Amino acid sequence: MAKKRGQITIVMALAIVMLIIAALTIYVLNYYKKNFTEPLVFEKASIENYINNCIKKTAEDGVKLLGKQGGYINLEDSIKAQNNIAVLSLNNKSKAQPIAGMENDLSNYLKNNLNSCLKNFKDFKRQGWQVEAGSIKAAAKINENDVTFEANFPMSVNSKGDTIKFERFVIMLNVRLKYVYELVDSIVDFKIKHNRDIDLKDATKYDVEIVVFLHNKNIIYAIYDHKYPILNKPYMFIFGLEVD
Repeated sequence: MAKKRGQITIVMALAIVMLIIAALTIYVLNYYKKNFTEPLVFEKASIENYINNCIKKTAEDGVKLLGKQGGYINLEDSIKAQNNIAVLSLNNKSKAQPIAGMENDLSNYLKNNLNSCLKNFKDFKRQGWQVEAGSIKAAAKINENDVTFEANFPMSVNSKGDTIKFERFVIMLNVRLKYVYELVDSIVDFKIKHNRDIDLKDATKYDVEIVVFLHNKNIIYAIYDHKYPILNKPYMFIFGLEVD
């Protein structure tokens, strides 16, 4: 019996060691993926990939923030609840921002925050390259199953007398912002027209997860799109409705 217990203990210890090794391997791989990119070399494709990665990262941050704040990047105090949640029905009126307004918010977010990733081209200058860049003109387009970002960003990179020029960059995020927004709009519209909350059975045609809870004097809806995640997490759009 003691021998069997000893064997079981050894097996359990080996299993724990294997789990620890597996966990460490996953951590190291994820760390490497997050912190190390392809080497930056003086080639058009390499530089373009670097810029596109920064545009994508900035765009992802903007789309996430928009979802967390009920369709707004800059949330007005008049519709702001705790935790920066937008209340989209006030005094029986919709405060939901139209698609065009969200596109404008996302365009401005990319324009105003891209340099946080580029860091004034520090990685380029470290290589001894000279960079001349014009102003950024950004345009976001919210489609049914994706959001595209176009950045008109004239720039030239010079190294040892050779120059590489760029004018325009385009990236696409696979996030169903328009699809989710249509559900949000229908929930807000139902509340205003019928003065009651929608029956979630009426929203089953949308293949998303809907969580509803009461927070202070507002009903909060959190919509999670597991089918089209962003940054390896379900895309979340959260907003509130005024309780009568």
